[in-house]
Amino acid sequence: HGVIARRPEFRLVIMSATIDLQLFARYFGGCPVIQVPGRLYPIKVHWIPPQPKQPEGGAKGGGGSMTARPSNEEARERAAKS
Repeated sequence: HGVIARRPEFRLVIMSATIDLQLFARYFGGCPVIQVPGRLYPIKVHWIPPQPKQPEGGAKGGGGSMTARPSNEEARERAAKS
């Protein structure tokens, strides 16, 4: 790739729990990868449902929110389609 050819001293550090190492290394022309295993911690999900909205002029109710991010597979599929 252009950056690697122009800048052989270029180094990139990525920290990700979900990276596809083979896909990443292939993209950068088979670059060397150093993998340092991390610790796994249990995940606890605490969901607080949204409070019903108050009538106009009353106290405002809070709301819960959740964010969903695409998985690696979904991201690859989207990238392949574009």
